[in-house]
Amino acid sequence: MTLSTRLVTQKDIPELLALWQRFMREESDAVPEADPRAALRNWTERLHSQVQKHQAFLVESHGIPVGFAGFIDSSDRSWIPQSVAYVVDLYIVPEARASCAAKLLFGYLINDAAEGYEEVWTNTSAQNKRVQVLLKRVGFIPLGGFEISGLKEQLYFKKERKKLLLQRSS
Repeated sequence: MTLSTRLVTQKDIPELLALWQRFMREESDAVPEADPRAALRNWTERLHSQVQKHQAFLVESHGIPVGFAGFIDSSDRSWIPQSVAYVVDLYIVPEARASCAAKLLFGYLINDAAEGYEEVWTNTSAQNKRVQVLLKRVGFIPLGGFEISGLKEQLYFKKERKKLLLQRSS
């Protein structure tokens, strides 16, 4: 499978909405108490904002999106430190997971998309072992002393961009 990454544009939004709806069907425990219509509306609004701010990107195979990621920052939520890009959206279709699509997507996020930020943070359900393994494989470490109010049973992770940039220049 030949993969590439790039920023999301306005023309990608319909395909990403279809991917997001697939995510919600497959990973229903990710947002268990959410009203599906409200969740779709909120995600669509956030995606439009992320596209305008160059904070959404995708991985594609032969021009077809097979995954996406997006982040927010302190301009979106006051609880995010100014130096942090906070990944709030991540999905790879199951058939692309074995192809290193997520690793490529995180590489793009950390090396290119999150330029100007010192760290990248994210969270996942304490039960989602698959994502926890992925985060550790791409260099994330547990983030202690941080919690988002209202989210239950979450684990928080961070990756420092400075260390990655130093490793790349060595």
